[in-house]
Amino acid sequence: MSVWTRIKNVGPWSRAQKERDLEREIQSHLALEAEESGQYGAQRAFGNATLVKEDVRAVWGWTSLERIIQDVRFAVRILRKAPVFTIVALLSITLGIASVRNAAGPNFQRSPMRNGRSGLAVPLTKLTY
Repeated sequence: MSVWTRIKNVGPWSRAQKERDLEREIQSHLALEAEESGQYGAQRAFGNATLVKEDVRAVWGWTSLERIIQDVRFAVRILRKAPVFTIVALLSITLGIASVRNAAGPNFQRSPMRNGRSGLAVPLTKLTY
């Protein structure tokens, strides 16, 4: 286990600790409600526990960043399993970017703004209203 993983899993900022606290809090709410209306009534009054957990996790923040990181890890894992596809995809992206850059390069070099001229028939300083 790396040092970063150990640091991440210790203390109140730990994701695992937050999950345990959330689970304990949900269970305590269900237990208090079960005293009044029984187990089934408590679950109906509380609602979907999984949905509540997802809402609380969304409030904790960083969920979008965590999803992006998960997606990148998944993509890397899949691309490592198919190296031929990865090479073909990277080559096609590289050729596509190179062709667009080469096509746009001469046009940019000949542009009026590059030469210092505005390209307008009447200079902007001569316009009056």
